[in-house]
Amino acid sequence: MFLSHPRAAGSGVASRAFTPPLLSSIAPDTVLLSTEPSDWTYIAEGGANVIFRYVGLPTTLTGWVMRVRKQGVRGAHPKDIVKFAERNTPPGSRDAYVQVARAESVTVDFLVRLNELLMADAATSRRPVHRHASSLDTALTWVMLLPDVAFPDAALSIEIKPKHGLLPSAPGLHPVKQTACRFCMHQLLKQAQGKVVRASAYCPLDLFSNDKARIARALTSLSSTPQNNLRVFSSCTEAGDSLEHSAEHSMAADQLDLVVELLHSHVDLLDDLKAMHAKDTLDIEGVFALSQLHAAIVDVISFSDSERQVEDGTMPVSQTLGQVLPMLSTDLSRQLDMYMPHALLTNTDVNVERWTELTIGQFQTVYSDVLDSFLVATTFKDCSVLLSLRPIPSLMSITPPDARCSSERQLQLSNGHHHHTATWNGQTYEVVVAIVDLDIKAHKPVAAYYAQDQGIVRHFASIQSTWSSANSLN
Repeated sequence: MFLSHPRAAGSGVASRAFTPPLLSSIAPDTVLLSTEPSDWTYIAEGGANVIFRYVGLPTTLTGWVMRVRKQGVRGAHPKDIVKFAERNTPPGSRDAYVQVARAESVTVDFLVRLNELLMADAATSRRPVHRHASSLDTALTWVMLLPDVAFPDAALSIEIKPKHGLLPSAPGLHPVKQTACRFCMHQLLKQAQGKVVRASAYCPLDLFSNDKARIARALTSLSSTPQNNLRVFSSCTEAGDSLEHSAEHSMAADQLDLVVELLHSHVDLLDDLKAMHAKDTLDIEGVFALSQLHAAIVDVISFSDSERQVEDGTMPVSQTLGQVLPMLSTDLSRQLDMYMPHALLTNTDVNVERWTELTIGQFQTVYSDVLDSFLVATTFKDCSVLLSLRPIPSLMSITPPDARCSSERQLQLSNGHHHHTATWNGQTYEVVVAIVDLDIKAHKPVAAYYAQDQGIVRHFASIQSTWSSANSLN
C-alpha cells in the first residue's frame, strides 16, 4: 500500500516522510500478538480478503485495519507483497509515494477465533449475502496491517480499479491491440461468455487521458456499469461503520466534478500509475516469445561441452543465441526478430549489434528483467486507488461524530504527512490518495497470461467490424 503526498516545491524530494508513530517503537512481527479477535470488527471484504478495523484497548493500533486472506485463495505471501512494494515504488515527479503496509504474524488460534466471529457476522447480516459461505484461511499465519485512510468525516470516499492505462506499443502485436484497449476487449468476451450481463461502458483510456471531459466520461461510465471497479462510500453510518453496507456505485454531479478536478489538476496519480504500466514494453506476446526461447535453451542445448554453467548448472552461458537459432522453429525465430531488438532498447547493460550475438548468460539477464517488468506492470494494472476527501475546516456537524468514527481512528495519520489539498468551487479539501491491492502476479505462468490474451484478442477480432460501427475511442 502506498500513500501519496506532494513533494517539496522545486526540490525533487518528498516534503515529508510518513511514519505511523504509534507503531514505530514496536518490533515487527509482534504487533498483533497481544490483541484478541474481539479487538477487531468486520468492515468489508472482497473475493480474496476480509478487512477488519481495530477497536480494542489499548489504542496502540487505533487507526489501523487488518487484511486477512480467505480460504482457497491462491496468492503471494503477505511478506512478499510488502517486499514487492518496497522494491517498486512509483517514481512520481510531482507526488511522492511511501509504502506503509506491514506484514504481521498471528497465531492459528487467533485466526480460528476470528473466523468464528466472521461467521457470526454472516448470521447478523453484516456481511453481503453472496459472501456468507467464504471463510478465513486459518493456516496462513501472516496478515497485512494497513493504515485506515478514510476520513471519519469525509465528504466523499471512493475506490476505483482503473485497469490498463496504455495501448501497447511493441512491434508485431496483433493489430486489434491498436484499435481497442485490453479492458474493453475483455469486457466483450466476458459478456459473450455470460460472465457479465452487459459490457462495462468504462474505458481506462478515458480515465488516463489527462482530458477533463474524458475523465468525466470515464467516471460516469463507471457509475453506470461499476461491476467491481467502483465503490462510493461514506466512512460511517448510523447503523455502523461497515464500508460494504454504505457502499454505492454512483456519485452526485457535484461529487463527480470534484473528483475530475482532483484527478486532472491536483494529483499526478494517474500519470504515475501509467508510468508503472509502461514498464511492460513487450506486451504478453513479446514476453511469451522470449519465454519460448528460454524454454528451448533449457531443452535442446547440449550440456556436455559447456565451458561454464549458470546457477542451476545446466546451461553453457558463453554460447551465443545465434548458435541456438537453427534449433528454433521458423515462426519463433520470426517473432524473436521482432521482439528481441525492442527488449534490448530498455537494457543498457548489453551492447551488441544484433540480438543473436547475445550469449545465453546475457539473454538470461535480459529475460529476467523483461519478465520482472511485465509482472510489475501487470500488478499495477490490477491495483485499486482510494480517494478520501473532507472540507477544511472540518466543521461538518455540531454533533460530535460517533465514538466508533472518532478522530482517534486516524490518530496516527492526523499530522497530514500523507495529505494533499485541493480547492474547488471556493472550498478547500484535504485529500488522502492511496494505491492498494498490490498483490504480486508472479504465481501465474507466462503461458497462462498468453492464452488468456489470445482468447480476448481472437474474440474481439471476430466482432471488430460490428464494434467499430457502434463505438469510437475519440
